[in-house]
Amino acid sequence: FQGTSAPGRADACCELIRMKPVVISLIGALFLVPLYIPAVGFSVAPDTKDREIVDAVFSYQLEQYSKENRWNVFYLALGHEADPAADESVETFSKHRPPVKKFIKAEYDATRIQQEKGLVLGVMNITNRTDRGSEVEGYIFVLPGEAKGFRYNLIRENGKWIVKSSQATWIA
Repeated sequence: FQGTSAPGRADACCELIRMKPVVISLIGALFLVPLYIPAVGFSVAPDTKDREIVDAVFSYQLEQYSKENRWNVFYLALGHEADPAADESVETFSKHRPPVKKFIKAEYDATRIQQEKGLVLGVMNITNRTDRGSEVEGYIFVLPGEAKGFRYNLIRENGKWIVKSSQATWIA
C-alpha cells in the first residue's frame, strides 16, 4: 500500500481474518463431501431388476472367459471398490465350471489368485437403465495393474436381460 491509507482494504482483510474459521470449514467440507456421496448409478439393493442385470453381465463374462480355458476359478465383485458380489449371484453360478466364488477384498492375496489362475469379474455400475435396455460398466483383473474395463449394452428379451455388445473402455 506504499504510504497510502487503504481503510477499505484493511477492513476487508480484518473481515477475512474474522471469517477464517468459516472459510476453512467450507474448504474442508468440499473435500469431505465426496466421502459421503455413494458411487453414482450403482447399488445392488434388494431390487431384483438390478440383480438380474448384474447376473446377466456376470453370465456373459463367465461365458467369454471360460472359453479361454485359462482360468481355474472366477471371483465375482461389485462396485468401484470390488466389494463381494451378493450371495444370490454366487449361488446362481454355483454349478459353473470352473468354479465361481465371492471376491472378498480383505482376503485378497494377489499371489494366491495368480497361482490358482483366478480371474476377478466385476460389475462397477448400472447406467441408463430402462425397462428395455441398460448400459453397465464392468471390469476384470488378476492383479492390480493388470485390469481391463468394459461397457456392456444389454436389452431385455422375453423377460430376460441379455448382453448384446461389449466394448473395452480402459486398460491398467
